[in-house]
Order: sequence, then structure tokens, then C-alpha cells
Amino acid sequence: MTTRDDGAVVIMLGPSGAGKGTQSKRLAQAMALPHTSSGDLLRQFKRKDNYIAEAMRKGILISHDLICSVIFSRIAHPDCCSGFILDGFPEQAEALDECFSDLKSRDQKRNVQLLAILLIVDQATAAQRLADRRICPTCTFVYDVRKPAAEG
Repeated sequence: MTTRDDGAVVIMLGPSGAGKGTQSKRLAQAMALPHTSSGDLLRQFKRKDNYIAEAMRKGILISHDLICSVIFSRIAHPDCCSGFILDGFPEQAEALDECFSDLKSRDQKRNVQLLAILLIVDQATAAQRLADRRICPTCTFVYDVRKPAAEG
């Protein structure tokens, strides 16, 4: 990955249903940075990669190495050269540290400012949010069945 500027990398951490996607999209808009989600990336790659498709179908955890590889393929795009917001990274701190140590070593010219935000939510709230969550099979848009969905 080559970059022209120093960048801000913000990673949203927390359990499923904590609001990582919602808050990271808002933060990306406020900071004028691209937003990416490991879940969205895996759903995109599942169309091209039989291993990912089968693992997701069976509910098998995807390895940290594979998730890092998928993330690196996205953040190598020019729109991420000044930073990006990432949500849904694996919760293990060691994997996060290793993945972003690799990022810094790949691009020595970049002064990456890494900020991690941990969202905390009680289990009942998270469970309700997950129960109400749906994903469009066509465009992979994530929506809440209790809230009005955008047309299309």
C-alpha cells in the first residue's frame, strides 16, 4: 500500500449488536474518511472465494490471517491512503496488533495514527438488535426490521 499523507485509522471494536456499523458510518462521514467493514468485505469475497462462502454457510470462524488479507486488499485502494474507518475487526487484541504492525511495516512512509474505540452494550440490547437485523441478499444492506427501510 502506498500513501501520500499521514492517515488516521479508526477501528471500532465491540460485540455484535453494539452499534459498530452505525457509529462507524457516522464517524466516517464526519471525518470524511472511507468506511469499511470486515463483515461487508467477507460477504463480498464470499461470492469469489469458495472457502469463505462455505465457512460462512457453516458458521465457521474465518481465520485472522484471511480477515487481515481481505482487509488489506480493501485498504490498498487509493481512497484509503489518508485513512479509513474499520468496523467489525476480530476482537482479539493480538490479531489487531499484528495486522496493523504489518500495515506500518508495509508502508514505512506512512505515519499511521491508530485509534481503537470499544463500544459496550448489555447482552439483552445486543440480542434484541441482532434478532431484528436482516441483510438484503442482493445488495448486502443491513437493516433493522423495526425501522422503516429505504426503498430498493
